[in-house]
Amino acid sequence: VPQVAQTSTSPLLSNKEKFPTFSRVVPPDDWQGSLLAGIVRDIGWRSMSILYSTDDYARELMQIFKDSAERDGIAIRTLASFVLTEDSDLDLSSQMEQIKRARTNINALIVGNTASALAALKAATAAGLAGPDYVWMGVDGWFSRE
Repeated sequence: VPQVAQTSTSPLLSNKEKFPTFSRVVPPDDWQGSLLAGIVRDIGWRSMSILYSTDDYARELMQIFKDSAERDGIAIRTLASFVLTEDSDLDLSSQMEQIKRARTNINALIVGNTASALAALKAATAAGLAGPDYVWMGVDGWFSRE
């Protein structure tokens, strides 16, 4: 039975031996992760922090991005994580303190849903880690159906 997915981005599904009838209309996460690292490299940013949610999607994409960035000579100053949430007001102050201690203005936010992205961006604003001196790079997981 042929399967065509609109949103399944896991590279695991690219294994044609395990999933011979699977196809997708979006690129796998290994493309997205390495492309983001390439953007960071091409802009000339040399160090950054990563904040990610601990769901399978974000954890896998974070690892792909981190590995690609480090191969490109980009220093990852800190990795901070939190459990994927539906609460856009989740307290992420400890994660923001970790990023503050890393002293990075360039940050990647890799999460699996909109509520988690909103929680992180609200926490960054409250912690003074948002504004014209800061960059928060995102992934397609920021945007869900809500």
